[in-house]
Amino acid sequence: MRGPAPAVVAALATVAASGCGGAHPGSRSGPTQTGATARPPINTTGAGTARHPSVVSSPPTTEVLAIAGLGRFLGSCPDRSPFSLALTLDATEASDEVSYQIGGQRGRQRQVDPGETLRIELPASVLRLRGGDGVLATPSVMLQIQQPREPQTILLRARLRLAQSRDGSQRCLLIGTDVRSRVYFSDGGPPR
Repeated sequence: MRGPAPAVVAALATVAASGCGGAHPGSRSGPTQTGATARPPINTTGAGTARHPSVVSSPPTTEVLAIAGLGRFLGSCPDRSPFSLALTLDATEASDEVSYQIGGQRGRQRQVDPGETLRIELPASVLRLRGGDGVLATPSVMLQIQQPREPQTILLRARLRLAQSRDGSQRCLLIGTDVRSRVYFSDGGPPR
């Protein structure tokens, strides 16, 4: 397979260097564009002027887990509560039935269609580490994702817990994580 023509690469480099699409360091546009930067949303509350509107920055998102055929989990761990966990489904796959429970509380259930994002807000509190230091962390989130496809159904069960990185970057880390999946075949074959 051949790479892009040198002229295309040069044109893209010129556009990137000129600031078209304007990336702002440290800002992210949202969970569907992890790794890419974009202009943060403009504040429309009246602050600033028409020529120089103030900018509302959103905390960075971190891809914390990706599962082929299902989707990506993105975490947002700002310096305050709440944190958020977003599940963005692959756009080319089937709808998923997602059940989740936060810290043993009453569970919720939702159908999520291909390409959609389910965002879950999570309370964060200080988790004491050895040596007395603390880090912001969430309670465990129990997830069950069921995706029926012909001729099989994928079932994923996960326990996820987010913590803020200690390097000051507000990146999310997965701690205390357990992920299990099975495939059930509609012909009555054994689960795998």
